[in-house]
Amino acid sequence: AIWALRPLAPTADAGGGGRGIGEGETVPLAEALRRGPRSSAHAAFATVGWRLAVARGLCAAVSALHSAGGCHGSLSTRTVRVGHDGRVLLLEAGLVEALLASAVLSEHDLLPWLGVEYARYLAPEGWQVPRRGGAAADVWALGLILWEIFTGAGRPHSECGTLGQLSAKLLPKLSGGKRVAPQV
Repeated sequence: AIWALRPLAPTADAGGGGRGIGEGETVPLAEALRRGPRSSAHAAFATVGWRLAVARGLCAAVSALHSAGGCHGSLSTRTVRVGHDGRVLLLEAGLVEALLASAVLSEHDLLPWLGVEYARYLAPEGWQVPRRGGAAADVWALGLILWEIFTGAGRPHSECGTLGQLSAKLLPKLSGGKRVAPQV
């Protein structure tokens, strides 16, 4: 995992009062996608070239992680940092597995403690207990992130503000003893 511990340094922002990104600085991908081209300091985030560079870098980073035998476990736009040049850093790779292996959290604790922003990017099998994660779950989350990068549509299921709302939307329900697919 690559950990970016240094906070962003404030820089001049032609947009009036916001933070720009200095040379070599990174921001969470979620923030970069939300900012868009508000000013010259953020203009790179709107270009197709930047989005392609981020997508390539993200796919390469996830592929390298999987090739090394690892999995991320909580991939989302919150756990990816990007630079204005399209550079990609993965954060928290393997953190969920480490929390489970060290008994800091149990399978039943994951969703309540990690919350709705974690759950938005979970593959359907990640909602089960015991959870099934691994590379396939990372690829699910990667698909959602690529969708955000290229469509500009925002985070998945953004209308759901709580775990209850998100689970009601995504999880199958029982009707007459039979599973009914959720209306997505």
